[in-house]
Amino acid sequence: MVSVGIPTLNRPRGLLQTLTDISNQTYKNLEILVSDNASTEPENLRTVREFAESDPRVVVFGQERNLGAVKNFNFLLRKASGTYFMWAADDDRWKGWFIERCVDELENRGPAAVAAITEVQYFTDDGLCDFFPEGKGFYGRFGLGTFERLQLLLDHNYGNLFYSLFRRNALLINGEPLISALGFQSLNEIPILMQVAARGDWIVLPEVGIEKQTRFATYLQARWEKLGGILPKECRVASVRSAFSLYKYHAEALAEIKHSIECLPIARAEKRQLKAQAARNLRRHFFRLVIGQKPT
Repeated sequence: MVSVGIPTLNRPRGLLQTLTDISNQTYKNLEILVSDNASTEPENLRTVREFAESDPRVVVFGQERNLGAVKNFNFLLRKASGTYFMWAADDDRWKGWFIERCVDELENRGPAAVAAITEVQYFTDDGLCDFFPEGKGFYGRFGLGTFERLQLLLDHNYGNLFYSLFRRNALLINGEPLISALGFQSLNEIPILMQVAARGDWIVLPEVGIEKQTRFATYLQARWEKLGGILPKECRVASVRSAFSLYKYHAEALAEIKHSIECLPIARAEKRQLKAQAARNLRRHFFRLVIGQKPT
């Protein structure tokens, strides 16, 4: 069985699209877990409850108070019982074959592979954005050792890997969701993805199976981060204050990444190398954001 966890807050229209896309997947052995994070818009919870009446695979949790994003994501993983698990954002869209294709890839590769995803295409309220590949660094990269997989993850990670289909046990530590087991305070994807990459191969398929909603400026920055060039003006650091906020964000992210690395079951020397690599990559990324330029 595949468990799909949908965290949601005040997005009834997007939530209905997500529920429709997930329930219409060609892979039918699903449990669809929805956690409404104390929406102030009553239609949000009403939408999912009405949907559950026509699809018994949908299980609804209405939180009495807002848990915050981290705890809500963690809550859904706790409730899951499938062999596989994925988080699904309440404003994205999926091709009908997405789950089936990812399950097939993981089943065919066996326990050596722990996560699978397709490429993603962004869209805004104005329609689909031009496609660019984010996962090329992972194409066909199988059979690496643990340390090499972690190096690969640090150099080629990107946020949408968080929405992969995972072997559920790759997201657990002694039966506890790794988010809470390791005390992660944010949903910065890298500390979580590091834990998963330590356990096996990541499959990234070149086909587009997810369409992700975003703001146009966010799309432009994601494209720049993969393709390089001049950072579009909509994405540039506009003031000293915003530069300081950006620096603080990266410093906090690095601290959590280092904590994640420290918890990995690898040699002390390898931990030192990975921490240095992470610090070097984040410093370089911050500098490029500030100057607004990156090699192509």
